[in-house]
Amino acid sequence: MENRFGLKDLFVILLLLAILAVIVLKIVQDDRQWERLAGIEKQVAQQTRDVAALNRTMWQRLSKIEEQVNQQTEGMAALNQTMRDGIKVIGTVTTTDEHTENLTPDEPVESSVTNRNPYDGTIFRRKWLATQKPDYAEGGTIIQSFGSAPPKLNYLTSHSVYGRVIYTKILEGLAEWDIETLEMVPHLAESWQWSDDLLSLDVKLRTNVVFSDGEPMTADDVVYTWQLKKDPEVTDGHVRAHYAPIKSVEKTGTHSIRFHFEKIHYENFMRAMEVPVLPKHFLSQFTRREIRESPAMVMGTGPYRLPDPTKYTPGEPIELVRNDRYWAIPGSYDRILYRVIENETAELVAFGNGEIDIFSPTPEQHLDMLKNKELRARTQHYVFESLHSGYFYMDWNQYRGDVPTVFKDKRVRRAMTMLIDRQRMCDEIFLGFARVSDGPFNPIGPQHHPDIEPWPYDLDAAIKLLTEAGFTRDGDGRMLTPEGEPFEIKLSYGSGSDLIQKVALFLQDNFARAGIKLNLDPQKWAVLLQNMRQKNYESTLSGWGSGSIESDIEQMFHSRNIAEGDNRNGYRNDELDALIDKAHITLDYEERLKIWHRCHEILHEDQPYTFMNVSKARLWMDQRIRNVQPNPTFGLNSVGTWAVPGEWYIPKTLQRTDR
Repeated sequence: MENRFGLKDLFVILLLLAILAVIVLKIVQDDRQWERLAGIEKQVAQQTRDVAALNRTMWQRLSKIEEQVNQQTEGMAALNQTMRDGIKVIGTVTTTDEHTENLTPDEPVESSVTNRNPYDGTIFRRKWLATQKPDYAEGGTIIQSFGSAPPKLNYLTSHSVYGRVIYTKILEGLAEWDIETLEMVPHLAESWQWSDDLLSLDVKLRTNVVFSDGEPMTADDVVYTWQLKKDPEVTDGHVRAHYAPIKSVEKTGTHSIRFHFEKIHYENFMRAMEVPVLPKHFLSQFTRREIRESPAMVMGTGPYRLPDPTKYTPGEPIELVRNDRYWAIPGSYDRILYRVIENETAELVAFGNGEIDIFSPTPEQHLDMLKNKELRARTQHYVFESLHSGYFYMDWNQYRGDVPTVFKDKRVRRAMTMLIDRQRMCDEIFLGFARVSDGPFNPIGPQHHPDIEPWPYDLDAAIKLLTEAGFTRDGDGRMLTPEGEPFEIKLSYGSGSDLIQKVALFLQDNFARAGIKLNLDPQKWAVLLQNMRQKNYESTLSGWGSGSIESDIEQMFHSRNIAEGDNRNGYRNDELDALIDKAHITLDYEERLKIWHRCHEILHEDQPYTFMNVSKARLWMDQRIRNVQPNPTFGLNSVGTWAVPGEWYIPKTLQRTDR
């Protein structure tokens, strides 16, 4: 039977063609809709930028008007006074030598009205001056590197140093440190007023601040932030202990709050005002457990944002993009990219190839880089001391479980310190870019006791102290514990750093001279941090940074922080506890410094840590980066873990398009 093409076949073909036509039309229509949506999204983004710029312009104009009104008021008051004195004043002279002798030749004489900095009294004062430079431009991408990946990007539950670098670009507090005046100045807060008894603080919030998703910031967000900060389901015990003096936070208006304090504490203001404001509308979508366990949970009011505030994979590059809704001066760069490069040699290669823009070399790398004329020609480099540097230390765990270790005896701890030739370490490993440390306070800061000298390297004196503590040496020169066992110490430290590995080998050699075996235990930073928190170690090699102008040592050395805080080695000294508590309620700064000096003396005697050294910072960066300026306290006009507005920028003609 023959196959024939019938009417039915024709109908099927026509139907298929019709379906195909509908599909094609649908695809075309969808493409057009997506194009329209993309156009609308672009328009909305531009409108958002325009509104943000309008807000900033209005703020500047209002500030100028306010200045003019103030000047007119002051002028009228002066005129009235002059008339009362019977003297006729024609005008105010501002161009005499008395007013201009301190100006450098290229420093402009600013009119008090037309060129007034609209951001005076805020941390944007210096940033605004940067925007007035002829070659200032917004845009471009800056690429930096981290030596290890932050375990999380979650301000409430993860506080690694690299995590804090991210948070300072995204989150903002009610007040922030001015790195020039060293005072806390208004930020998300507009003003504040203390009660007479100093146990409550009324704060008025700015009304023009929005989160990066466009939702306005209100008092509800501040109250909610502190509810999470105090919640044991969300934050760790040492965090809650740090903020324990803050009893509660209440809403007193749509844009006003009141802090209530348990007791007077010299850091009450700083602790209340430095905490970033978190968005209630965003975080309240999640359970407390989800907030605590999420690898990423960070949205704020700052100049930058994560493309997705809930997505982060440790080890992958971290991208920050400009927050187009930012309420103040925008960030200089369109994007900031952080790459994880755990090996220092690989990091040097990446900087040499232009794959990263900023690099902190080891001392040896720094000296080698100075010999590279081609590299020096396209980069800039700085060496400086900074109050923010913190210190490097060895930690001696005094308990394993509830059982005291040999390090419970301060004679043993002091002997450990005197077995280390720290000056030689500074000279040969840090190549002179460090000084021996003698305590927890930075040598260039006022808390440091000027009369304390570091314990010297003295092998004989160290062995004598160990002998007094019950140690002996066998016929082979091995040091034996009071129980007659060979004295061995496991030293845990972060892996991936050639410099730290050199320090560990140096320590191993130093202890071997006294017959002590030092077993090296390099660990991934996340693993090391976990073991330290669980007190699962014998000795660690680590460091503390300086979180503020005046360091509070309670966190590391007060016995109340043994159970859940950062007093991980179980150190206890009743006199030190009492002095720290006294310092907290001593509001007179000079009197408080005397207390800190006595604390320094005690810690020097007790050696709960072997305080190793304080390093000079070494920083190299691409020549394209401009407005890098010196700062007497922090070395440069940038502090990685503080919310300092980005004063650095890249001129338009130097912005790379290959990133």
